Amino acid sequence: MRLVAPTIMLLCAATLSTVAVASEPAPYMERSERSAEVKGLTSLDIDNSRGTVDITPSADGKLHVVATKIVRMTNASDVRRYSAEARVETAVRGGRYVVTAIYPRRLESKLDFWDLFTERGRRNLHLPSIEIRLEIQAPATLAASVHTVSGDVNVRGLSAGATVNTTSGDAELIEIRGPVVVETVSGEITLRDVAAARVHSTSGDIGVEGVTTLTANSTSGDVTVNAARDALEIGTVSGDVVVEEAPRGVRAHSTSGEIVLRSAGAKVDVTTQSGDVRARLRSPLEDARVKSVSGDVTLELVTGLGANLAVHSTSGSIDCEVPATVLAHGRNSLEARLGSGGAPVRTETTSGNVTITSGGK
Repeated sequence: MRLVAPTIMLLCAATLSTVAVASEPAPYMERSERSAEVKGLTSLDIDNSRGTVDITPSADGKLHVVATKIVRMTNASDVRRYSAEARVETAVRGGRYVVTAIYPRRLESKLDFWDLFTERGRRNLHLPSIEIRLEIQAPATLAASVHTVSGDVNVRGLSAGATVNTTSGDAELIEIRGPVVVETVSGEITLRDVAAARVHSTSGDIGVEGVTTLTANSTSGDVTVNAARDALEIGTVSGDVVVEEAPRGVRAHSTSGEIVLRSAGAKVDVTTQSGDVRARLRSPLEDARVKSVSGDVTLELVTGLGANLAVHSTSGSIDCEVPATVLAHGRNSLEARLGSGGAPVRTETTSGNVTITSGGK
């Protein structure tokens, strides 16, 4: 018996391997299209809880909606049943063109035992059974409002602005000239070349490349901003903040996240509890204020920048590596004039160390 048992096990393994490589059915896909005139319309409202939403400008001034229904089930009767129940409805309501993806209220699907042994079957344990992907071409003058739960949203080239609300889906908005508002829980937010934007994320990261004015808030997600054309306001709890360039000013606050300003001018206001702060101050500089409880602070002033420096630390060290005229110096404080003086630069910490350096242009 001890010789037979391994043989049986090997035969079972061979059988499972044979079934695993059997041909697998492709997802059922159904595509539909509809077009509409936009006379009298001012906005576009889209509600698609599970599928992706892509919005781009139309070339002919009309509104075009393409819906692709995707059903991922192995049982043929389930495919027929649920594909019939899933649908897209459109309506005009008070100047708004409304697109709504309707899904079955309850999903029941029979899982074939052998699906557990195929890559596709295991993948289908995590993917939604049904999704409707919406591709919309709309006149750039229509403002867009999109709501999803898990679907990603991509909007490009609208001049009237866009509002996106999603739970776990990612949101990408590019070349939006009107106001931008984005709310997400765990999805990532990406903005490129937008005007005025207000974004909020709980745990998803926020990335911005080219923005006029920005208000960004996150709980644990990181915030990264580059090429800001006007003032920034950024807040996080534990997420890090990195600003590549903010010549028109920045206000940033965090509880435990690190704040890095690689180049900032005008009015600079930074507050943290335990996160470190590294900021490079450039001209023209109007006012700079950095406050931290236990985080260390490093300020780099561009060469030739005049400033009136005031530093206070209750128990941390103060190290000024910049040639300066010392006006007052105590155990926990320093007042000095850099160059011929200029904008006030105030730094205050409780236990964090403070370092003042210079360099670059």
